[in-house]
Amino acid sequence: MKLLYRIGDYFKTKQVLELGTSLGTGTISLSLAANQVRTVEGSAEVASYARERFREFKLENVQVSQQTFDQFFKELSNTRSEERYDLIYIDGHHDGTATLDYFEKILPHCHEDTVVILDDIYWSQGMTKAWKKLQKHSKVTVSIDTYDWGIIFFRPQQRQQAFHIKL
Repeated sequence: MKLLYRIGDYFKTKQVLELGTSLGTGTISLSLAANQVRTVEGSAEVASYARERFREFKLENVQVSQQTFDQFFKELSNTRSEERYDLIYIDGHHDGTATLDYFEKILPHCHEDTVVILDDIYWSQGMTKAWKKLQKHSKVTVSIDTYDWGIIFFRPQQRQQAFHIKL
């Protein structure tokens, strides 16, 4: 999770969206680098556990949304249509089709300097297919494949390139 913190810090992220809180380890890393982190977790029990951890660490810049990703996106499109994120970390619902759907839903909330990190890009054949498709997406200019993570950039001044880095 040190790398997640370092990426957030390097890009001077202010607003972060995390899809999939789990135990909150990634959230904690991101919260140390960003002004505000909004994390979405579908499981009430897991969200409650994560909230307790955030209180223990006195993290006041973390907002936990306990809802499904689909519920979150519906609310986001209805109430926060102008909200933009500097970093989006997708670490939940490791399904290729769902990942492609979530990617399309986050696009209106990205700007040209947004960094998108997808976890577990080789989790399954479906996730790998989704990752390969996203690398060629017309809005994606740079993709970095670290085997565990896929990192996406949207900088329109850059030609489309794909990099593979073994960490």
